[in-house]
Amino acid sequence: MRDFQHSKQKNPHRGLRNSSSVRRLALRIAFVVLLAGSYMVATMPPLRIQTVEVHASTEQGRMALERVTSDFLSARSLWIFPNRSLPLFRASRLRAAIEGTLPVQTLSIATKFKERKLAVAAAFRVPVARIQTASSTLYVDPDGQPLSMLLEPYDGRQLLEIRSARADIQTESTTRSRLSGKDLDAYHALKAYFEKTPTPVLWMVMPEDPDSITFQMTHNWQLLVARHDQRASITKRLDIFFRQRQNIANPKPLEYIDLRFGDKVVSKEK
Repeated sequence: MRDFQHSKQKNPHRGLRNSSSVRRLALRIAFVVLLAGSYMVATMPPLRIQTVEVHASTEQGRMALERVTSDFLSARSLWIFPNRSLPLFRASRLRAAIEGTLPVQTLSIATKFKERKLAVAAAFRVPVARIQTASSTLYVDPDGQPLSMLLEPYDGRQLLEIRSARADIQTESTTRSRLSGKDLDAYHALKAYFEKTPTPVLWMVMPEDPDSITFQMTHNWQLLVARHDQRASITKRLDIFFRQRQNIANPKPLEYIDLRFGDKVVSKEK
C-alpha cells in the first residue's frame, strides 16, 4: 500500500516532463515550418531580382562592377536564403561587398520592386600619383591611398612621380602610414611653383622621415621641406632665396636647399 501511494505521488512530475517535451517539439516544428515558408517566399520567381543594370564611366569599370554584383547575388545569406531575393535584399551588404573589392569614389544602389530590377552605378577613384620602385609601380589617389586597380580615365602625364627604395611599398597599410593627402598637396604646390623655372621638380622621394619630405630637382639637386609646413611659407622663402641668389656672380650648382628650420634657409653648393 505504501509503495502504491509513493508511485502515485510521482505521476504529476512525469506529466510535467511530458508536457515540457511536447512544447519543445511544437516549437521545433513551428521553427522548421517558419524556415521552410520563408525559404519558399524568398525563392519565388516573382520576388526575385530578375534584371541588373550596372553603370560606370568605362567598360573596364562596368565589367568589374558587374562581376562583384553578380557574385554577391549568386551567394546566399544564412546558407540558404538567396541574396537575389527582393524581400531579403539589403543594399548595405552589397555596398560593403563592392567597396571592399573596388576603389569606389561614389556608389549608388537602387531596387525597383515592381520591375524586379536592381540598378548599381559607381564612379571610381582616380590616381594622382605614381609610386615607382625598382621592381613595381603603385598608383595612389588624392588621399594617398593605394588603388588596387585603375577603372577611371586619367592623364598619365599629369601624375605626380614618387620614388621609393623600399619593397614594402605595395602594402596598403605601409603606404597610408607614410604618404598623406597633405604630402601630395605640397608636391602639387612645388611642382606648380617650379614649372616655369629651369629646374622643375622631377619626383618626390617617398617619405621615410615622419617630419620631412625630399624632392628631387632637375640638375641633380634636392629640396627638403618640413612635412607639415604651410605651402605659402615654403614658396615665400624660396622666392627670397632665389632673389638673393640672382645677385651672386657665377653661382655654383646647388646640392640642396633645406627649408626645415623655420624661417631659416640652409643651402649647400657642389
